[in-house]
Amino acid sequence: MEGKDGLKMEKGGQKGERPISARGKLFAGKVASLRARNTAVVSIGYIRKVPKYERTEKRRSKIHVHVPEGAEVREGDFIRFSECRKISKTKSHVFLENLSAKEGKGQKQ
Repeated sequence: MEGKDGLKMEKGGQKGERPISARGKLFAGKVASLRARNTAVVSIGYIRKVPKYERTEKRRSKIHVHVPEGAEVREGDFIRFSECRKISKTKSHVFLENLSAKEGKGQKQ
């Protein structure tokens, strides 16, 4: 089964498992860690307004993203991902595309 971007979305081997499909909001962020199998921890930076002090502050979130088999992702890459159904306790997002690979920045020589 192929997703919108042409990547193979895996269908579970066990009875009752559903394929992973992207839905909801799209996000982009930098890969902070690839320690777990089929998982990337992505850091998203954003700016929040503090009305009391009439200032802005930088914040960041770390989101666990499912990376399907065959997708090329490295630490430091900038990737696009989307919301999906709950995959595990902490994973509810799925990888869509590697934005660094398109620009050629992600290639280490």
